[in-house]
Amino acid sequence: MRIWFVRHGETLFNRLRRFQGQCDAPLTEKGIHDAERARDALKDMVFTKAFCSYSGRAEDTARIILEGRGIEPVREKQLMEHYVGLLEGALTYDPEVRAQIDHCNETGIWSEVEGEDNDVFRERIRNIMNRIADSCEEDDQVLIVSHGSFCLFMLEVLFGVDQKELRRNSTGYPVPNGGITQMAYEKGVWTLLALPQDPDVYQTV
Repeated sequence: MRIWFVRHGETLFNRLRRFQGQCDAPLTEKGIHDAERARDALKDMVFTKAFCSYSGRAEDTARIILEGRGIEPVREKQLMEHYVGLLEGALTYDPEVRAQIDHCNETGIWSEVEGEDNDVFRERIRNIMNRIADSCEEDDQVLIVSHGSFCLFMLEVLFGVDQKELRRNSTGYPVPNGGITQMAYEKGVWTLLALPQDPDVYQTV
């Protein structure tokens, strides 16, 4: 089974530099274009199943990618972004907010701000990805549309990718809006085929 994991397009909160988490914001004009770029990059993929987060920004992105394919994305609550509690929607350039974010990132304890601790998030990711994989057939080609932090933690949980190293080696955020990650799953084994790629430079593996 092959899986293409796509991050949603840019949202208004991304543009305003607000900490998004599970609170939702609509796709911007650029965000719609991000989804269209992902659609164009994946035009030759024959998807047999599709899943997306409950968040509107993920579902809208999925529907743009799936235009004309006759496939309805299955909405999965567990594909939602990391819940950051009281910091949802906060301005990330505010010094006090930035200090709280950095502290929680360092400790992994988001319950201090009524959010979802990293270990809880990791387990949620492991459970939903394995559940999706187990619900599919060996020859399925699957689209999943979710979120940036979800993708980073997924890379860590399923493939042992060091998030900090990935960030250091990236010129911007390691998972671009509309970015495409390629994976495979066979007989209970996950294989990473390609790290997140911007749709404009996407190459299938």
